[in-house]
Amino acid sequence: MVRRKSQQEPPPSDAETAEHMRNLAELFVEHMRENGYSFDWDPAFIHHLDNYRTEFAGSKPPPEVIHSVIMGAGAYLSEMIVRNSDWTWVYCTDENAAVESPEQLRGYPHDKVAKRIHNGTEHDLEAFLVRRDRRGITQDSCPCHQAFMVATIEVESLIVVPLACH
Repeated sequence: MVRRKSQQEPPPSDAETAEHMRNLAELFVEHMRENGYSFDWDPAFIHHLDNYRTEFAGSKPPPEVIHSVIMGAGAYLSEMIVRNSDWTWVYCTDENAAVESPEQLRGYPHDKVAKRIHNGTEHDLEAFLVRRDRRGITQDSCPCHQAFMVATIEVESLIVVPLACH
């Protein structure tokens, strides 16, 4: 019997990517709350994710657990950006999921979370969301982000800027 070569399924749409990542982010938040962590969709609480990443990295988890946490935390960080800005989820052939600005600049929060876990605080997640005051003065400690400032959202007296990061 001759078998036909199976055809590769088409990649997911941006809408399918958004639904999957949104569900993953919700599960991550639910799981973290069950374990006593305060996670919210307000960018002002991003430091909770940084604190958790520091604890997690220090526990020396096995690779499969690291991957799971990167996926969940990356979905959470991405969904926080999407919920608080005009960025959207997109399917990306290189990274599978990314967030994209109306100007079609892409950010890869999963990569940022992975770098934070593997390389430490030099890849602060809070710095991934740059704060600028109303005069447009950047208050960013991460020089690699300064060239990537894009979409803005107002949060009280600050404007939070999700960034495309290498």
